[in-house]
Amino acid sequence: MVTYVCIVARSTFFAYFVNGTGKIRFQLPVGLSASLAVVSEPIIFSTRRGSRNAGVMMSICAALFPGCFLWPLQANQIIAGTATGIWSR
Repeated sequence: MVTYVCIVARSTFFAYFVNGTGKIRFQLPVGLSASLAVVSEPIIFSTRRGSRNAGVMMSICAALFPGCFLWPLQANQIIAGTATGIWSR
């Protein structure tokens, strides 16, 4: 649960900034893939690995983990003024 809180806290801070700038087109495919992963991964983590509730938390953490790296990268490029291509949409 601590891992989940750390992942959400880190990615949410930068996601709010990116949402405030209006450059959210990059977030759409990443968010959709994360939501599909959150729906499908708990079945794999909880039933096949036998970890039940911990498997659900692991799957949510795995789905949200890319946001810890992608949103700060996009926010830094927006702040520096070097965002081009998909980063500036």
